[in-house]
Amino acid sequence: MPFYLNCRRLFPTSGLRPVGPGLLQFSVAKPDNVRTGESGLPVGFADGADRPARVMLETGGSGRDSEAGPVSSTPVFSTKEWEMARITIVYHSGYGHTLKQAEAVRAGAGSVPGAETVLIAVDAEGNLPEGGWEALAAADAIVFGAPTYMGGPSWQFKKFADASSKPWFSQAWKDKIGAGFTNSASLNGDKLATLHYFFTLAMQHSMIWIGTGLMPSNRKAAQRNDVNYLASFSGAMAQSPSDASPDEGPLPGDLETANLFGQRVAGYAVKTKG
Repeated sequence: MPFYLNCRRLFPTSGLRPVGPGLLQFSVAKPDNVRTGESGLPVGFADGADRPARVMLETGGSGRDSEAGPVSSTPVFSTKEWEMARITIVYHSGYGHTLKQAEAVRAGAGSVPGAETVLIAVDAEGNLPEGGWEALAAADAIVFGAPTYMGGPSWQFKKFADASSKPWFSQAWKDKIGAGFTNSASLNGDKLATLHYFFTLAMQHSMIWIGTGLMPSNRKAAQRNDVNYLASFSGAMAQSPSDASPDEGPLPGDLETANLFGQRVAGYAVKTKG
Protein backbone atom coordinates (compact mmCIF):
# COMPACT_ATOMS: atom_id res chain seq x y z
CA MET A 1 0.00 0.00 0.00
CA PRO A 2 1.53 3.38 -0.97
CA PHE A 3 2.04 6.06 1.65
CA TYR A 4 3.68 9.43 2.05
CA LEU A 5 6.14 9.49 4.92
CA ASN A 6 7.20 12.89 6.17
CA CYS A 7 8.46 13.06 9.76
CA ARG A 8 5.34 12.17 11.79
CA ARG A 9 2.59 12.02 9.17
CA LEU A 10 1.45 9.46 6.63
CA PHE A 11 -0.93 10.02 3.77
CA PRO A 12 -2.26 7.37 1.36
CA THR A 13 -1.65 8.02 -2.29
CA SER A 14 -1.16 6.26 -5.61
CA GLY A 15 1.93 5.92 -7.77
CA LEU A 16 5.58 6.16 -6.81
CA ARG A 17 7.60 9.36 -7.17
CA PRO A 18 9.47 12.02 -5.19
CA VAL A 19 7.14 14.93 -4.41
CA GLY A 20 9.48 17.47 -2.82
CA PRO A 21 12.51 17.98 -0.60
CA GLY A 22 12.38 15.59 2.31
CA LEU A 23 9.11 14.05 1.13
CA LEU A 24 9.28 10.75 -0.73
CA GLN A 25 6.37 8.72 -1.97
CA PHE A 26 6.91 4.98 -1.78
CA SER A 27 5.26 1.63 -1.19
CA VAL A 28 5.57 -0.46 1.91
CA ALA A 29 3.93 -3.69 2.90
CA LYS A 30 1.23 -2.80 5.42
CA PRO A 31 2.01 -4.58 8.71
CA ASP A 32 -0.58 -7.19 9.60
CA ASN A 33 -1.53 -5.47 12.83
CA VAL A 34 -2.45 -2.12 11.23
CA ARG A 35 -6.11 -1.48 10.43
CA THR A 36 -7.19 0.95 7.73
CA GLY A 37 -10.48 2.81 7.48
CA GLU A 38 -12.75 3.32 4.49
CA SER A 39 -10.52 6.13 3.26
CA GLY A 40 -7.48 3.84 3.31
CA LEU A 41 -5.85 5.73 6.17
CA PRO A 42 -4.39 3.70 9.02
CA VAL A 43 -6.82 4.12 11.93
CA GLY A 44 -5.57 1.74 14.59
CA PHE A 45 -4.32 -1.70 15.40
CA ALA A 46 -5.99 -5.03 14.78
CA ASP A 47 -4.97 -6.23 18.23
CA GLY A 48 -7.53 -3.80 19.68
CA ALA A 49 -4.97 -1.66 21.47
CA ASP A 50 -6.27 1.80 22.32
CA ARG A 51 -4.01 3.67 19.90
CA PRO A 52 -6.38 5.11 17.27
CA ALA A 53 -4.30 8.22 16.61
CA ARG A 54 -0.86 6.63 16.36
CA VAL A 55 0.56 4.19 13.86
CA MET A 56 4.10 2.79 13.87
CA LEU A 57 5.63 1.58 10.62
CA GLU A 58 9.15 0.35 9.88
CA THR A 59 10.68 0.25 6.43
CA GLY A 60 14.10 -0.82 5.25
CA GLY A 61 16.10 -1.03 2.06
CA SER A 62 18.87 0.73 0.25
CA GLY A 63 17.31 2.28 -2.87
CA ARG A 64 17.81 5.83 -4.10
CA ASP A 65 15.18 8.09 -5.55
CA SER A 66 15.53 9.99 -8.81
CA GLU A 67 14.40 13.58 -9.35
CA ALA A 68 11.78 12.72 -11.93
CA GLY A 69 11.33 8.97 -11.91
CA PRO A 70 9.86 6.38 -9.59
CA VAL A 71 11.54 5.36 -6.38
CA SER A 72 13.77 2.43 -7.32
CA SER A 73 13.22 0.57 -4.06
CA THR A 74 12.09 1.25 -0.53
CA PRO A 75 14.04 4.18 0.99
CA VAL A 76 15.78 3.74 4.31
CA PHE A 77 13.81 5.13 7.24
CA SER A 78 13.85 4.37 10.91
CA THR A 79 10.61 3.75 12.77
CA LYS A 80 8.40 6.81 12.47
CA GLU A 81 5.33 7.84 14.43
CA TRP A 82 2.27 9.24 12.75
CA GLU A 83 -0.18 11.29 14.78
CA MET A 84 -3.39 12.68 13.37
CA ALA A 85 -4.55 16.24 13.92
CA ARG A 86 -7.50 16.20 16.31
CA ILE A 87 -10.47 18.42 15.47
CA THR A 88 -12.94 18.71 18.35
CA ILE A 89 -16.31 20.31 17.71
CA VAL A 90 -18.12 21.44 20.86
CA TYR A 91 -21.65 22.71 20.27
CA HIS A 92 -25.11 23.21 21.70
CA SER A 93 -28.25 22.60 19.66
CA GLY A 94 -31.67 23.59 20.93
CA TYR A 95 -33.88 21.86 18.38
CA GLY A 96 -31.53 19.83 16.18
CA HIS A 97 -30.76 22.38 13.46
CA THR A 98 -27.35 23.35 14.85
CA LEU A 99 -26.59 19.66 15.39
CA LYS A 100 -27.09 19.14 11.67
CA GLN A 101 -24.70 22.01 10.95
CA ALA A 102 -22.18 20.55 13.42
CA GLU A 103 -22.36 17.19 11.67
CA ALA A 104 -21.63 18.89 8.35
CA VAL A 105 -18.58 20.61 9.85
CA ARG A 106 -17.44 17.26 11.20
CA ALA A 107 -17.96 15.52 7.85
CA GLY A 108 -15.83 18.14 6.14
CA ALA A 109 -13.09 17.98 8.74
CA GLY A 110 -13.12 14.20 8.72
CA SER A 111 -12.65 14.09 4.96
CA VAL A 112 -9.18 15.65 5.25
CA PRO A 113 -6.37 13.05 5.27
CA GLY A 114 -4.50 13.18 8.55
CA ALA A 115 -7.43 14.55 10.59
CA GLU A 116 -9.65 12.86 13.14
CA THR A 117 -12.79 14.42 14.60
CA VAL A 118 -14.67 14.44 17.89
CA LEU A 119 -18.19 15.83 18.32
CA ILE A 120 -19.10 17.00 21.84
CA ALA A 121 -22.65 18.10 22.63
CA VAL A 122 -23.34 20.62 25.39
CA ASP A 123 -26.49 19.22 26.99
CA ALA A 124 -29.73 20.98 27.88
CA GLU A 125 -28.27 21.94 31.26
CA GLY A 126 -25.11 23.42 29.78
CA ASN A 127 -22.84 20.54 30.77
CA LEU A 128 -20.36 18.45 28.82
CA PRO A 129 -20.52 14.64 28.72
CA GLU A 130 -18.01 12.55 30.60
CA GLY A 131 -14.58 12.92 29.01
CA GLY A 132 -15.55 16.13 27.23
CA TRP A 133 -13.00 18.37 28.93
CA GLU A 134 -10.28 15.80 28.34
CA ALA A 135 -11.16 15.67 24.64
CA LEU A 136 -10.87 19.46 24.44
CA ALA A 137 -7.50 19.36 26.20
CA ALA A 138 -6.22 16.83 23.65
CA ALA A 139 -7.52 18.75 20.62
CA ASP A 140 -5.37 20.53 18.08
CA ALA A 141 -8.39 22.55 16.92
CA ILE A 142 -11.58 23.44 18.79
CA VAL A 143 -14.61 24.50 16.79
CA PHE A 144 -17.38 26.24 18.76
CA GLY A 145 -21.00 26.00 17.66
CA ALA A 146 -24.35 27.26 18.96
CA PRO A 147 -27.63 28.66 17.70
CA THR A 148 -28.07 32.42 17.80
CA TYR A 149 -30.80 33.31 20.29
CA MET A 150 -31.58 36.96 21.08
CA GLY A 151 -28.41 38.18 19.38
CA GLY A 152 -25.97 35.76 20.96
CA PRO A 153 -25.25 32.09 21.67
CA SER A 154 -27.63 29.98 23.73
CA TRP A 155 -27.31 30.17 27.52
CA GLN A 156 -26.20 26.54 27.59
CA PHE A 157 -23.17 27.38 25.47
CA LYS A 158 -22.45 30.42 27.64
CA LYS A 159 -22.44 28.19 30.71
CA PHE A 160 -19.87 25.95 29.03
CA ALA A 161 -17.82 29.02 28.06
CA ASP A 162 -17.85 30.28 31.65
CA ALA A 163 -16.80 26.83 32.87
CA SER A 164 -13.81 26.98 30.51
CA SER A 165 -12.23 29.44 32.96
CA LYS A 166 -10.50 26.44 34.53
CA PRO A 167 -8.33 25.67 31.45
CA TRP A 168 -8.07 29.45 30.95
CA PHE A 169 -6.20 29.86 34.25
CA SER A 170 -3.40 27.62 32.98
CA GLN A 171 -3.81 28.75 29.35
CA ALA A 172 -4.26 25.08 28.47
CA TRP A 173 -5.78 25.93 25.08
CA LYS A 174 -3.08 28.41 24.10
CA ASP A 175 -2.05 28.13 20.43
CA LYS A 176 -4.81 25.65 19.64
CA ILE A 177 -6.79 26.50 16.51
CA GLY A 178 -10.18 28.10 17.19
CA ALA A 179 -13.18 28.48 14.87
CA GLY A 180 -16.95 28.79 15.09
CA PHE A 181 -20.34 28.34 13.44
CA THR A 182 -23.92 29.34 14.18
CA ASN A 183 -27.47 28.96 12.91
CA SER A 184 -30.61 31.08 13.27
CA ALA A 185 -34.11 31.33 11.84
CA SER A 186 -33.47 34.58 9.96
CA LEU A 187 -31.03 35.30 7.15
CA ASN A 188 -29.29 37.86 9.37
CA GLY A 189 -30.55 37.33 12.90
CA ASP A 190 -27.42 39.04 14.29
CA LYS A 191 -25.46 35.81 13.82
CA LEU A 192 -22.23 37.80 13.56
CA ALA A 193 -22.59 38.70 17.25
CA THR A 194 -22.46 35.00 18.09
CA LEU A 195 -19.36 34.48 15.97
CA HIS A 196 -17.75 37.48 17.67
CA TYR A 197 -18.58 35.87 21.02
CA PHE A 198 -16.76 32.72 19.91
CA PHE A 199 -13.83 34.79 18.66
CA THR A 200 -13.55 36.66 21.95
CA LEU A 201 -13.71 33.37 23.86
CA ALA A 202 -10.91 32.00 21.68
CA MET A 203 -8.80 35.12 22.26
CA GLN A 204 -9.29 34.77 26.02
CA HIS A 205 -7.75 31.32 25.62
CA SER A 206 -4.93 32.65 23.40
CA MET A 207 -6.09 30.50 20.49
CA ILE A 208 -5.47 31.04 16.76
CA TRP A 209 -8.66 31.90 14.86
CA ILE A 210 -9.59 30.45 11.47
CA GLY A 211 -12.40 31.87 9.35
CA THR A 212 -14.26 30.32 6.45
CA GLY A 213 -11.83 31.31 3.69
CA LEU A 214 -14.84 31.32 1.35
CA MET A 215 -15.84 34.03 -1.08
CA PRO A 216 -19.48 35.16 -0.81
CA SER A 217 -22.14 34.31 -3.35
CA ASN A 218 -23.27 37.90 -3.89
CA ARG A 219 -23.74 38.32 -7.62
CA LYS A 220 -27.10 38.76 -9.37
CA ALA A 221 -27.02 35.16 -10.55
CA ALA A 222 -26.48 33.79 -7.03
CA GLN A 223 -28.96 31.22 -5.74
CA ARG A 224 -29.95 30.57 -2.14
CA ASN A 225 -28.15 27.21 -2.06
CA ASP A 226 -24.87 28.57 -3.34
CA VAL A 227 -21.86 28.20 -1.04
CA ASN A 228 -21.54 31.00 1.52
CA TYR A 229 -24.72 32.72 0.38
CA LEU A 230 -24.88 34.32 3.84
CA ALA A 231 -21.47 35.87 3.10
CA SER A 232 -19.68 35.15 6.37
CA PHE A 233 -15.91 35.33 6.66
CA SER A 234 -15.54 35.06 10.45
CA GLY A 235 -17.16 31.63 10.71
CA ALA A 236 -19.81 29.44 9.13
CA MET A 237 -23.41 30.69 9.16
CA ALA A 238 -26.59 28.78 8.45
CA GLN A 239 -30.27 29.64 8.35
CA SER A 240 -33.18 27.38 9.26
CA PRO A 241 -36.69 28.83 8.88
CA SER A 242 -38.52 29.09 12.20
CA ASP A 243 -41.14 26.55 11.13
CA ALA A 244 -38.64 24.10 9.56
CA SER A 245 -37.77 20.78 11.12
CA PRO A 246 -34.13 19.65 11.30
CA ASP A 247 -34.88 17.56 8.21
CA GLU A 248 -35.74 20.75 6.33
CA GLY A 249 -33.04 23.08 7.63
CA PRO A 250 -30.35 24.22 7.45
CA LEU A 251 -30.56 24.35 3.68
CA PRO A 252 -28.18 22.28 1.52
CA GLY A 253 -26.05 25.26 0.54
CA ASP A 254 -25.46 26.19 4.17
CA LEU A 255 -24.54 22.60 4.97
CA GLU A 256 -22.08 22.56 2.06
CA THR A 257 -20.63 25.79 3.43
CA ALA A 258 -20.23 24.11 6.83
CA ASN A 259 -18.56 21.12 5.18
CA LEU A 260 -16.04 23.30 3.34
CA PHE A 261 -15.43 25.27 6.53
CA GLY A 262 -14.66 22.02 8.37
CA GLN A 263 -12.25 21.06 5.59
CA ARG A 264 -10.41 24.37 5.97
CA VAL A 265 -10.05 24.06 9.74
CA ALA A 266 -8.84 20.46 9.49
CA GLY A 267 -6.51 21.21 6.59
CA TYR A 268 -4.81 23.96 8.54
CA ALA A 269 -4.59 21.76 11.63
CA VAL A 270 -2.94 18.97 9.64
CA LYS A 271 -0.55 21.41 7.96
CA THR A 272 0.58 22.87 11.29
CA LYS A 273 0.70 19.59 13.19
CA GLY A 274 4.41 19.28 12.42
